[in-house]
Amino acid sequence: MNFYYQAVSKDGERIKGSLQANSKKRVANRLKSEGYYIMEIKQSTKPTVSWLRKLKGITDEELALFSRQLTTLLKSGLSLINVLSVLEEQITNIKLKQAIIEVNQDIQAGNSLAQALAQHNKLFPQLMIDLISVGEKEGILEQVLEQVTSYLEARTELRQRLRSILVYPLFILITSLGVIIFLFLFVLPTFSSVFADYNLQLPLVTRYLLQTVSFIKTNFYLLLGIAVSSLIAIISYLKTQAGQKQLDQIILKSPLVGNLMLKILLVRLTRTLGIILKGGGGLLVGLDNLQGVANNQILEEKLGKLQTKVEQGQSLSFLLESDDLFPKLLTQMVKVGEQTGELGPMLLKVADYYNQELKYELEMLVSLVEPLIILLLSSFVFIVLISVLLPLFNLINFI
Repeated sequence: MNFYYQAVSKDGERIKGSLQANSKKRVANRLKSEGYYIMEIKQSTKPTVSWLRKLKGITDEELALFSRQLTTLLKSGLSLINVLSVLEEQITNIKLKQAIIEVNQDIQAGNSLAQALAQHNKLFPQLMIDLISVGEKEGILEQVLEQVTSYLEARTELRQRLRSILVYPLFILITSLGVIIFLFLFVLPTFSSVFADYNLQLPLVTRYLLQTVSFIKTNFYLLLGIAVSSLIAIISYLKTQAGQKQLDQIILKSPLVGNLMLKILLVRLTRTLGIILKGGGGLLVGLDNLQGVANNQILEEKLGKLQTKVEQGQSLSFLLESDDLFPKLLTQMVKVGEQTGELGPMLLKVADYYNQELKYELEMLVSLVEPLIILLLSSFVFIVLISVLLPLFNLINFI
């Protein structure tokens, strides 16, 4: 969930911003730990940051490219101010260019990079801001930026792959639906009048389809109103916390997409936590950040409970092992990471593994869904054609 806040710093400066967390309490704890006096915290009902970036004209690809350029130039030895000045000239996206100019001005005024980026948190992900803050505090900004860049590039690659995989099935689905609508609105009504003129005894399937078409045409506006009203009611319900939680639960338990969605979430969570730990952040800081990137209320609740129990001294691997939602591979790798003191790198390896598994399973799913869509829609078109051809044969015999 996304929360907007207003707070006052130790210097008396009033600040505004937003944070991702599963409750107001988590937001308040984070702000207090950073020394802020809280004035207001309220939950946002606006779209997610990713959608806001798109609406503002900044794509995930542009964000990943900016992060890569920032990392490369810093590694070359240039100062942060000089790097941002170079990027001001190179970036062509107007929104991003203006944001970089303002970030550079804030840094020259004495703010840190994380503080400057936080003023544009609708453009830059909260995770990116938090990790940069950790990197600046620990003196490992370049290393953290490298991990952030890898994360953004991996996320962009996965989304591009998803889009490319889904293009053909969607094309088949839309084309087939167009054919079905054409048959219902134009072909069947035309033949219906012909059959009526000759008073033919129609087969059961033909009568059923003609009655369906007649009912739809007669009650079109009523059916349209019911459909629109139902859609608005469903969307309104899904915007509530209870509705979103129920949808998240249905998705995770779905036989077709549940396993895929879980792996998408695990890739996101393990990579995020791995980056934070490898960048110098603590486990509690990492778990707190995970609640902002889970984007699933079921997982957010579980992560909140995990964080509380880790604070009480329990090990992460033991807690994961006690929950059936998390795969055994994950719990075993976390246990090894804890024992060797390499939990961050181990989680990044887990993320890479699940990312490869996800690519394979997506391709397998699409290879199964494509012929299934074709088979179902072809069967329906066949039924429509048969319902027309059978009476035509009777008409020929009648003549």
